[in-house]
Amino acid sequence: MPQPSRSPLQPPARSVPAAPALGVVLVGLALAVPSAASAAPLPAQPADMERTCQEEAASTFKVRSRDIRTLPVERRPGRGYVMYGQTSPRDGSARFFVCSFDNGRRLTGVSPTSDQRASGTGRSRSMAPSAMPGFCRRMVAEEFQLNPRAISVEEAQKQRNDSYTVRAIARPVSGKTLQAFECRFGSKGRYKRVERLD
Repeated sequence: MPQPSRSPLQPPARSVPAAPALGVVLVGLALAVPSAASAAPLPAQPADMERTCQEEAASTFKVRSRDIRTLPVERRPGRGYVMYGQTSPRDGSARFFVCSFDNGRRLTGVSPTSDQRASGTGRSRSMAPSAMPGFCRRMVAEEFQLNPRAISVEEAQKQRNDSYTVRAIARPVSGKTLQAFECRFGSKGRYKRVERLD
C-alpha cells in the first residue's frame, strides 16, 4: 500500500538540540564565580602589627608583653615593614630587637639589633607629627619609670626652626604634684630627647 506523501507546503522537521545537563550548568556557574575562600586577607593595621611584634618579642626574650616598648612601624619599599623595639630597662639590661614583616604585613621574624633610639646627635627614625605624641608617651614612661596610662600628651607643636615639641603630663601618684615633660624632635621628625620641666 503506498505511503502518504508529505505536503509540499509542510516545512521539513528540525532536530531540537538536547538541553545541557544540569550538572554541567552548575559546574560552569561555580567556575565563573570566584571562591570567597580564595580571597586574600585584608592587611593588618599598624596597631595589629605592634601587638604581634610585642607578643612575639615577649615570647622570644621570656618577658611580659607589657614590658616591651616599640617604635612606629616603618615601610621599606619592596622589602616589607620593620618595627624596632626593646625590653624594659628596669633590670639595667635592656635588649633591642627588630620585628620584620613582609609586604602583606605578616610577621617573618624577630632579630636582635642595636639601639635604634636617638643618640646624642639626635640620630633616629623619622616620623610624622601625628606619631610624635604616642612616641613621646613611651619615652617618658621609659626614661622616668612611669605608667604610660598615667601620662597624657598634647599634639606636636612646630617651632620656628621647623623642629617639634610634645608636652606630656603625668597624673599625681600618692599625692605628688603633676609632673610635666617635653619631648623634642628635629626638623625631619627625628626624636632627640625628653626633659622634665621644673
